[in-house]
Amino acid sequence: MAKTKSKKFTPCKISPKTDTLIRNETNTIFTIDLLGFNTMINIVYDIKVYRQTLKDIIKEDDVVVELGCHVGNSTRIISQLAPHGKIIALDKGTESREKLDELKKEVKTPIEFINADVRLHETLEEVGQKVD
Repeated sequence: MAKTKSKKFTPCKISPKTDTLIRNETNTIFTIDLLGFNTMINIVYDIKVYRQTLKDIIKEDDVVVELGCHVGNSTRIISQLAPHGKIIALDKGTESREKLDELKKEVKTPIEFINADVRLHETLEEVGQKVD
């Protein structure tokens, strides 16, 4: 059985605006608690550990940015954990939009889907404007 890798970093303070969680397709979780000036990056390679980590850190009114949402399986979990928050889900895949549109109809949490490549600076700028 492979050992699960998990690392946490608290690199800096950020000016206050809102709480944000960012996730990407490699199950990297970046939580930025801008109100409390705390930044956490949690790298998780095991999907079970990743989903447990979501449960441990997401609050019901968080704004969550999910990078690489694919067909929304983790987005659904995030929506249950943050029913009074907001999700900005990104993926460049062609099947993502249809699945996320279906999910939007099923959950209470507002979900905004962006069909774009998260590696592009323009995409991250667009996300930053939506989080503000």
